[in-house]
Amino acid sequence: MREDNNRPNCREKVAVQQQVEDLMKDNTVLKREVAIQHERHKAFEDANQQLELLKQVIPKRSEIWR
Repeated sequence: MREDNNRPNCREKVAVQQQVEDLMKDNTVLKREVAIQHERHKAFEDANQQLELLKQVIPKRSEIWR
């Protein structure tokens, strides 16, 4: 009888372990996605900074060429 009582606990333990593994995999995927998003955001900021610099430089250059 005691063995029967342990079986549900064993099944529950296996189910919880599977959930933990699934959550860890999901967490790894989400961390990677956040890292990619961060890289894209940084690239966008860098491109914006270059654009702003060009917006300042081009009018000054066109004045020199006149």
